[in-house]
Amino acid sequence: VEVGLGVVEFLTSPTAVVMPVREIVAVFREFGVPVMVDAAHGLGAVAPERLLTGCEDADFWVVSGHKWFCNNRGCAALVVREERWKKVVRPVVDSWGAEYVFHGAFLWQGTGDYSPLITMFHTAGLWERWGVGRVVERNTALAREAVEYLVRLWGTGTLVPAEVTTCMVCVRLPEFDYGKAVESIAASLHDYLRDELEIEVPVFTFTDGQYVRISVHVYNTMADIERLGEAIVSMVSGDLKRRSISDGAV
Repeated sequence: VEVGLGVVEFLTSPTAVVMPVREIVAVFREFGVPVMVDAAHGLGAVAPERLLTGCEDADFWVVSGHKWFCNNRGCAALVVREERWKKVVRPVVDSWGAEYVFHGAFLWQGTGDYSPLITMFHTAGLWERWGVGRVVERNTALAREAVEYLVRLWGTGTLVPAEVTTCMVCVRLPEFDYGKAVESIAASLHDYLRDELEIEVPVFTFTDGQYVRISVHVYNTMADIERLGEAIVSMVSGDLKRRSISDGAV
């Protein structure tokens, strides 16, 4: 089988796992396969040196500015490591820079909105004042505390060990008759928590049950986690109405 390009996620989205990117990239290198690291969730979720260490050996890597970095949507970066690739990497849709290579080709993207690129300077300034390392350390510590609390309260566990996570962690929900087909539980429970209880948290179905993926940022405190934990306990104990979930009313 001929492989044209290997793609590795730096930080997975549903499962919230920080991948061993450097080791994976090394495997692709052994077979002479160019590799791209998708680090959409990386910027602002891990310390900068950890992000660079994982990506620096890849041929290409991309980051998004609107996720953990909190910039406007429509702002991302594509890093191409070697000059030889810059001659062949092209935008999907050519515009004014069609006759140029790399920077020139990507410079004018037709009807592209450049305002997110402008706001990025202000967002980066905010992070500089906060201190990226300090924010990441604080968020990761709070996520660990949140996990310990929820696991103890619900009597469940996490999807993966804490050491391969950062400020996002999946925690298994307690057993409960949600009254829905398995494939629709996650969406119904998410909508119920959001619409009825004003709690926003992604819900995923994995092979061993339902999980919530908690995400901790600068605006979150343990009070948010405790509110989620108590809401699920009340639901399981029957104190909250089950109708909204079981009949799809939300």
